[in-house]
Amino acid sequence: MSDVDHPEVVLNGERNLITNRQGGYRGKVGAQGYVGANNQVHHVLPCGASTKSKNEFLEGQPDPGTAERLLEQTTHWDVNDKPNLIGLPTRVVYAVKFGTPFGIAPPTPLAINPAVACNLPIHLWNHAEYSKVAKKLADKVWAKANLKIETHKDGKATLSASDVKGWLQAISDQLRACVAAPTRKRTKEAWRSGNREVFQIYPFVAG
Repeated sequence: MSDVDHPEVVLNGERNLITNRQGGYRGKVGAQGYVGANNQVHHVLPCGASTKSKNEFLEGQPDPGTAERLLEQTTHWDVNDKPNLIGLPTRVVYAVKFGTPFGIAPPTPLAINPAVACNLPIHLWNHAEYSKVAKKLADKVWAKANLKIETHKDGKATLSASDVKGWLQAISDQLRACVAAPTRKRTKEAWRSGNREVFQIYPFVAG
């Protein structure tokens, strides 16, 4: 790796790597995914998964505090930015579209039918399992940061690290492709028959 790709860093307090949820992300989704009535904005690489994975990596470092500042200053990626967001429907969207099984109370009438073009999974259905998969993918990234913290005899430290933005975004893109994969199985028949799995965010069902 060249010096340009892995430059020496002087810590200055800047935080360019954000893995925790922050306000305002809902306004960044744009036209990505489902953005009609009763939508929720989904972090494709979830905040909890990315933060837990990062923290576990840092716990294994000789100097976790310095390693965290180095990692967060070097990598320019924000879990709350548009490339990591997609709009997904709530269960009410499919209740409007197909009826009200699964114990869903009849929804309050909506001004428009939000369900006509929606064929995406329901945001919070099996999200915990989805996050576990995302965390395992993120676990593979942090070692690629190649953190180097060297203290010299004169007391000065040489700090360097790789920007892992590309790897984090690649995981996000991989997960997005699964979430948004076209499927003909989210049908009225599947919904009415109680086939909950095909509407869940995980496991991914395509075909």
